[in-house]
Amino acid sequence: MNSSTPFKRLSPLKEVLVWFLIATAIGVTMWLIYGVYDDLTSADLLKELTIYLVFSYFVFAHIFGLQFILHNVFGNSLSKLKRIWDEAVSWLVALAGFFLGMINLNWFGAWVVGILFPEADFALSGEWLTYSVILFFVVGLIGTFILSYFTMRLNISESYRILYEQERLKNEMETAREMQMGLMPDKAPEVKGFSMSGVCLPATETGGDCFDYLWLDDDRSLFGIAVIDVSGKGLKAAMTSVMASGLIHRESGSHHSPAQILRNTNHPMVRKTEKTTFAAMLFAAIDTRKKLLKFANAGQMPPLLLRNGKVEELTVDGVRLPLGIKGNVQYDERNVPLKSGDLLLFYTDGVNETINSRNEMFGIERIKKLLAKLDKETGASTIIDAIIQETKAFRKEHPQYDDLTIVAVRVE
Repeated sequence: MNSSTPFKRLSPLKEVLVWFLIATAIGVTMWLIYGVYDDLTSADLLKELTIYLVFSYFVFAHIFGLQFILHNVFGNSLSKLKRIWDEAVSWLVALAGFFLGMINLNWFGAWVVGILFPEADFALSGEWLTYSVILFFVVGLIGTFILSYFTMRLNISESYRILYEQERLKNEMETAREMQMGLMPDKAPEVKGFSMSGVCLPATETGGDCFDYLWLDDDRSLFGIAVIDVSGKGLKAAMTSVMASGLIHRESGSHHSPAQILRNTNHPMVRKTEKTTFAAMLFAAIDTRKKLLKFANAGQMPPLLLRNGKVEELTVDGVRLPLGIKGNVQYDERNVPLKSGDLLLFYTDGVNETINSRNEMFGIERIKKLLAKLDKETGASTIIDAIIQETKAFRKEHPQYDDLTIVAVRVE
């Protein structure tokens, strides 16, 4: 069983049933040992058996009472103990309940015997007490074994249930990952006058990052790039990024303005996502004939422009609030003329916020220095590979905590 699987007990009803059977066994055994068979009628024998059973149930009622107090008053403290100590404490409480019951049996026994056999006297003998203690331990150990057996089966069943649930979730995550990765480009687009490449590396099986390419017009002169980073990780973030990508495709069929596309995408995002879920998104439109970049930014990292060995952060005036937080946000856009040899880098914060074992961030300056050292002829895919290798070398054995997405565009 997985060590992380919590130890489960039988239901209270089943546990009481097991101990009821134990108490019955003890009562019958004591009757067989001490019963008077020759001088009693069948009716009296039944009364005598009833007395021994009532005695046994009375004593075990004390055990149940103390056990109830133990697990309901000190349950939190017991849950922090190892199972062996939990069992030991339960046994000590059971023993205390047994002796308390035997003490009270002096007056209770006289009362019960007086009802069924008015002429008889009742007194607990030392021999009777000795046999009772022996039987309590023998039958109690048998009962503990029975409880342990059924508890073990319960925990094995629970363990299998958890493993099944984990496997089911794993399959769902793999399916979501395949769906998410299948919606992203699997190869570099062919755009005349430009070299492009993109990659998305989720931190887990699925993540909130994605990117996409799309033509915005029929004559294929206006090329769109979307870079999305949804808050959170896992299946929920992946499905939200898929939804955001679909909304972008819908809006791009009616509008060519990046700012307008973000504005129109924001409305359904606000309605369809939770308040704690939002999507940072950058949408860029490149006029391949005029070599002009238009882009709007909704909370995404500012793209970088490498020109003549110098790196510039391309910012946009106005609101940069991520999509899905507030309705009726008016996003602005910026036009940037492009020149031959220029390099555009779009990326999510998983790159610059890569952390090493000393809790240091990779930072934007390291990205800029890396880009500044590149040759003008370096291709887009080679640039992305270099950035990924640098981030891996920086964090070394430290795990990747955030999704990482990069799109590089080289102007030829």
